[in-house]
Order: sequence, then C-alpha cells, then structure tokens
Amino acid sequence: MFPAWWRQSCCRGVFPCSALEDAAKGLGLEVERSRFLCLLTVLLLAGGAVALTGPVAFVGLVPHVVRFFTGADYRAVIPCSMAAGAFFMLTADIISRTINAPAETPIGLIFSLIGVPFFIWIARKEDKGFD
Repeated sequence: MFPAWWRQSCCRGVFPCSALEDAAKGLGLEVERSRFLCLLTVLLLAGGAVALTGPVAFVGLVPHVVRFFTGADYRAVIPCSMAAGAFFMLTADIISRTINAPAETPIGLIFSLIGVPFFIWIARKEDKGFD
C-alpha cells in the first residue's frame, strides 16, 4: 500500500497549485517541487496499476464523478476517488463475472458501457461553457 504520509504531503500542495501559480507561491508553496512530486507520484501509481492489471478504459472518469459530489478541493477528491474507483472496479468485476457465466466478459467492456455515456455528458457540458 502506498504510504499515507506521502499521499498527504503531495495532497497538501495540489490544492493551492490548482489555483493560480502566483497565488500558490504567495502562500509559500514551492510550486515546481510540489508539481514534480505530484507528477512522480501519479506516474508511479498509474504505472504500477497498469503493469499489474492491464489497461482499463474510462477509469480516469472516476475523479470527475467524485468532483461532482465533493467539490474542487483535492484533499477530498483524492481519497474519495480512491474509494469510488475501488467500488466501481469491484462492481464492474462482479458484473463481468456474472453477466456471461461461466465465461468472463472483459472488465473494460463493462467500464466502457458505463463510461461512454458519462464521457459524452461531460463533453457536452464542457462544450456549453465555451460559448
């Protein structure tokens, strides 16, 4: 399991960086260092997960679902995304094992059935904001 102290130290710097860079520097945050540590954390976690499980499409939409319920504060989005991602993955795994028993349906297909409509909804919602 990834150490909680590393996650907390990285999360502390993400929220101010999501604002303007000058505001984050004004708060005393080392923006470049924080950005590097967050990028390194994401790369290590994502690389490890893909190496263990293989690519699963539309898992990246889970934080968008969580952000809809928790708001933009990454101190809440990151832990809730971990829990929601695990829940969605477990649900998709159960569905993929039972929908076509005794054979297994690929879990990526189940995620695509859920993720494509949500992706279209996000794309249409974002498109309206640029008028």
